[in-house]
Amino acid sequence: MSSWINDNLAFIFVPLVAVWVIVLVDIVGQPRLSTRMKWIWGLGCTVLWPLMIAYWITRPVQGRIERTQVRTSPRDRLVDAVLDHEDGRIDDSEMATIVNELRGR
Repeated sequence: MSSWINDNLAFIFVPLVAVWVIVLVDIVGQPRLSTRMKWIWGLGCTVLWPLMIAYWITRPVQGRIERTQVRTSPRDRLVDAVLDHEDGRIDDSEMATIVNELRGR
């Protein structure tokens, strides 16, 4: 009986430890998080393992180019509008307005 429990606990703890290591590596690799926030997230995920789920939901998305300057060409405005629409910052009617405005040019 004791052997059965130990074997089944391995199926729970090994994946949990693997996810914990992956989350910690991801936290350390986030360039937009300050060192203080990395420590807070790392300690939080170590103490409260459900916080790992919250981290995965709220973590900054990598791979998206940050828009730091205002772009004025029609093509750039369309790209910005599409990205904003995908992220939910503008709705369908605003997207349609921008597209119709750019078509008029």
